[in-house]
Amino acid sequence: MHALLDQLPKASLGFCPTPLMNLQRLSRQLGGPPILMKRDDQSDLAPGADKTRKLEYLAVTAIAEGCETLITGGAPAPSPYAASLLNPQE
Repeated sequence: MHALLDQLPKASLGFCPTPLMNLQRLSRQLGGPPILMKRDDQSDLAPGADKTRKLEYLAVTAIAEGCETLITGGAPAPSPYAASLLNPQE
C-alpha cells in the first residue's frame, strides 16, 4: 500500500509523519504487548494529521485541474471539514 501511495503526487499541507509514542507503563500495567500511540495531535493542524494526509492527495489533484474550490466529505464528524477549512490557500 505504501509503495502505491508513494507513486501518487501530493501537496505538502502538514507536519507528517507524526511521531509514535511508546506507552511502556500502560503496556506493563495491562500485561500485554507494546502499545504505541500515533501522535496526530503533534501535527501543525488542529484537527489532526489523518485528515491532512487525505487532503494532501485531494488538493494536488484539484490544483492540477485548476479548481478554485475543494469540497470534501467524510464520516459524520466535523474534523474532515475543519481540516479543509484550515487549508484554503493550499
